[in-house]
Amino acid sequence: MNYDVFISYSRKDTEVAEKICTVLDKYGISYFIDRKGLSGGMEFPAIIADAILSSKIMLFLGSENSYKSKFTNSEVTFAFNEKPIGSIIPYIIDGSKLPAALKFTFSNINIRTLEEHPIDTTLIQDLCQILERPFVIKEKQKNKVSVIVRDNKIILDIIDKFSFVLEKDAINNVFIGNIPVREILNDVRYGNGLDGLTANYLQTAIGAAALPFFPMLAGAYFAYKQLMKSDKLSEIESKAFDAIISEINHRYHIFLEKLPDNIKNSTSIPLTDFAVLLDLAKIENSNKSLLEKLNSLCS
Repeated sequence: MNYDVFISYSRKDTEVAEKICTVLDKYGISYFIDRKGLSGGMEFPAIIADAILSSKIMLFLGSENSYKSKFTNSEVTFAFNEKPIGSIIPYIIDGSKLPAALKFTFSNINIRTLEEHPIDTTLIQDLCQILERPFVIKEKQKNKVSVIVRDNKIILDIIDKFSFVLEKDAINNVFIGNIPVREILNDVRYGNGLDGLTANYLQTAIGAAALPFFPMLAGAYFAYKQLMKSDKLSEIESKAFDAIISEINHRYHIFLEKLPDNIKNSTSIPLTDFAVLLDLAKIENSNKSLLEKLNSLCS
């Protein structure tokens, strides 16, 4: 089978990988991604090698996690040896620096970063250009939210362009996810695509301590740099976390809550500081579409 994009990533970076998959789906771009983890037997190298060779683009999600992965390093090495250089895209997703070996490997390749190349604008535009596909910015529909259910996961479109993945935790029989709080705050900081209503809503909810994140303020960039060094950053993130939970619950008529400690200690799902639990029993009846999808997922 032929693919447009092969996604090489660490499974610890699933949240970002799923955001990319959601955008690729919207633009009709096919992709190969190992979601479930292929076995380490004899078939594994053959499946991965065939998928890389059958893909027009190799998208490597660079991070502290993927640099340490023997699988992603093998995928990069194989792609570098077997595919045209122009078909390989290193995409740094966590602001980290490439290790010396990868820096050498990618020395003649244009390296992109999540900060400078947002997923649903610059990155997708670059992919469309390489694939010779038309790039048309998808117009947002007011008051319309999207729910995708697949592979025991729920993907919700949240504040503007950000998606949020909830994964079924079989141990506790609940859905758990990590809200991309820092990514959302970074977008507010740079003014990359958050509409005015959302910016105003966050500005009010987070409070005066978060003002340096907003680009309309004089000297915002320098204020942010100072903020990063201060002890107020965690306070801002905490307030943003609460505000975003409230907004998601309002938009979807569901009930997300911060993940309790007893489940944190028992789940096998990777967690960040912004983990939440979806309480199925408290989803409002007004969201019948989501209820139907969740019931089919849980059956």
